[in-house]
Amino acid sequence: MSYKCKECGVEFETEKSLHAHLKAHKMYVADYYVKHYPRFNKLNGNPLPFKKKDEYFTNDFINRSQLVKWCESAPDQEVKDYILDLGKKRIERKKYKNAPFYLELLKRQLPDLDIYKKHFGTYTKACEAMGAKPIFHKGMPKEFNSSVDVEVLIDTREQQPL
Repeated sequence: MSYKCKECGVEFETEKSLHAHLKAHKMYVADYYVKHYPRFNKLNGNPLPFKKKDEYFTNDFINRSQLVKWCESAPDQEVKDYILDLGKKRIERKKYKNAPFYLELLKRQLPDLDIYKKHFGTYTKACEAMGAKPIFHKGMPKEFNSSVDVEVLIDTREQQPL
């Protein structure tokens, strides 16, 4: 694979070589990508800031709250297609066997469970559409709800005991 400079047309074998070459044009890597590969926020249309190359090309919003606002205001089918694609890309990029679990959805720039439930009915159905199973798809063991004979101890200092 070769990398071609959009400023002068010179080709390089590695991306690192291309980035080093940008000094000849008195450009920073950020300036190069913003100039030649402009990306815009899906919520408000403003240019996305460049921090890291992989983040620049994978994110369509500055932060997660903008993603949530866009999901609330955009047409349902567009949101459904977009969040499904986000999940698929995350699974492929991280080489997951299962779909991302709820905590990862909250900590990364991904929609939360409520957004998936709104558009797919359940997160499990969204995962099926992504071609993966939820990480906790097996359910509770059958013995979990069987009668258990245990003694419950209550601390007398407890304000609101069981």
